Amino acid sequence: MRRGDIIEEIDGKNVDDPAEVAAHVRGKKPGSKVTVTVNRYGKQFRAGVEVDERP
Repeated sequence: MRRGDIIEEIDGKNVDDPAEVAAHVRGKKPGSKVTVTVNRYGKQFRAGVEVDERP
């Protein structure tokens, strides 16, 4: 993930608001993985992301 990336889906669910990402991740345990679809400068790709503890 890079600055400016736009998360369009998380675990197959469309993301319309950044708060939806936070709410989804809050329900996961540290170490679990989520799949995100990212738009970077008009190109889409999927990536697996490991959930970490919140500081």
